[in-house]
Amino acid sequence: MYQKITFILLFIYQFSFAQTVYYVDSSRADNSGSGLSWSTAKKDIQNAIDIAAAGNQIWIKTGVYYPNASPNMTASTTVTATTPLTARDYYIQLKNGLSIYGGFAGTETTLT
Repeated sequence: MYQKITFILLFIYQFSFAQTVYYVDSSRADNSGSGLSWSTAKKDIQNAIDIAAAGNQIWIKTGVYYPNASPNMTASTTVTATTPLTARDYYIQLKNGLSIYGGFAGTETTLT
């Protein structure tokens, strides 16, 4: 009986710390992939951050990436602008608890 309980607890423990890796590749056509492998990678860093949860990792392939999150404005926000938003107005909005790594070739399966 003790062995069964130990096995069950170890099984639950293993999955309680499972983390998901999301992949980002700027050469992708769009963000339609799931991001769960290099072949289905997200195109934009922000898109991967948006779907990731605390404890997840984001692996970013070497490339040129542009921020695509714009200032968060609600219906009650009043803005008077004389010029439209430019590239300098966009940013990457991070989340707590994510691990983000970059410089990958796009074939790796482990961090080291």
